[in-house]
Amino acid sequence: MNSQSQSNGNVQVEMPVPVLERHTGSREYPLSLNQQHMWFQAQLDMESNLWNLGAKMIVKGPLDVASFVQAIQNTVDRHEILRTIFTVSDDVPVQQVTDLKVECTVRDLPSGLSTRDLENKVWTLLSELADPVYDLAVGPLFRAGLLRASDEQHYFIVGFHHLLLDAFYSGQLMKEIITAYDLLRRGEALPPAPGLQYGDFCVWQQERWSQGLMAETTAFWREQLQEPLPEIDLPVDSMVPFPRVVKSQVALKLNAGITKKLREIGRQARTTVFRVMLATFTLFFSRMSETGELILDIDFSTRPREMGHTIGFFANLLPVRFKVHGEETFLELLRAVDLQVRNVSANREFPVRQLTRKLKNRRHAMQPLSPIVVTQLGELDWALGDLHLTGSIYVTASIHDLWLGVMERDDDLEVILAYSHELFDRTRAREWADWVEKTVHRVVAQPNVPVSQLMLPEDQQNAFWMPEKAKAVAVAAGKNVAEVTVQRAGQP
Repeated sequence: MNSQSQSNGNVQVEMPVPVLERHTGSREYPLSLNQQHMWFQAQLDMESNLWNLGAKMIVKGPLDVASFVQAIQNTVDRHEILRTIFTVSDDVPVQQVTDLKVECTVRDLPSGLSTRDLENKVWTLLSELADPVYDLAVGPLFRAGLLRASDEQHYFIVGFHHLLLDAFYSGQLMKEIITAYDLLRRGEALPPAPGLQYGDFCVWQQERWSQGLMAETTAFWREQLQEPLPEIDLPVDSMVPFPRVVKSQVALKLNAGITKKLREIGRQARTTVFRVMLATFTLFFSRMSETGELILDIDFSTRPREMGHTIGFFANLLPVRFKVHGEETFLELLRAVDLQVRNVSANREFPVRQLTRKLKNRRHAMQPLSPIVVTQLGELDWALGDLHLTGSIYVTASIHDLWLGVMERDDDLEVILAYSHELFDRTRAREWADWVEKTVHRVVAQPNVPVSQLMLPEDQQNAFWMPEKAKAVAVAAGKNVAEVTVQRAGQP
């Protein structure tokens, strides 16, 4: 057995290195480092739905509803985290696995609905499943529903608490459900439960943390978060207290030709399309920073390879610091972004909020260092026999004001921009999406010119201007963020 030495006074004590293994028969586990932070935040406001997530999938083709509902239950049976609740034992939060039986709401929609009325019905059920506050100690924390528009079109909807699952692995959840459905329809054996469950990961992670095996990671993050830290003030259309509801979104679809060119740029820099888009976002949002330096919150997966397809709350949201000088080419910027992401990825398990909550420039106890989060989404578009399925993520509320999801498919790429309609008008969100698209076109056309030449002319940067009404509201409320943003937007 591997071991590591720890000093206990003058005595060297040999400690066994924690092993990731199955804890057969266990129904109670510690929380992961990510879960601990979120659980404590949830206790601060137990009536908030800030940590709720949901997903919607359009199913086109003939669907056996009974088999589909059975497939949902089978997937819940395979993954303990979907049957988990959160209680307190000896003053310490723990997660407990239950024998949850999913109640899948099945409703028939009236015939002859217009496209808008149909979409409203779908959003109504999605809100019913994803918006209500969860009782973490009672559960269930996973909900499912099915709307039948016709024999050839259904809408499958799930709602869940973020403590169970993150946005990236919700795509895998959907895929497992439709795979189980296909096996049931063909009379084939369903796959067994994963050999390792999320609770096993939590035990392993907590053992490593308690033994000080993340000391180097701590040092890395102390250096990364040295103050002063750069700030981004997004130009808002109104001012509302934190946190804000994030229910609106616009989508940007990049066609096969542009996606092919993005992949070619990624190959030149030996990196991924997601990081090419991340460099594009860095260039885009650097205009909102006086120094060209900015922080973007990015999801990193902490799931070990040996866990295979186990799902759970593996994403760790980390503040990543970038710098745009202006004279570097886009390829040079991309390589710098890629290197920074690699460095952060090597230190991705650290509970960074233990440090960020002590920083001086935080505006709210729960507010992150960046108002913007960027995440990579699992594919939510599949063909299965005579069925075609297309999915999307639903964000109820967020500690971020702007949420950017990047979804890469076989032939194209989609960027989902979810935003707080309490802060931003749809016109502004649409302008941002359009400008990102224009920036992408400039990048793929001239990746070897200085990035200062890829930024749009000042007269096209209307998306950075803040309406006078927002300034007036902010001043009346004694805020200066909007006023600072107005001044900044007018700078050359």
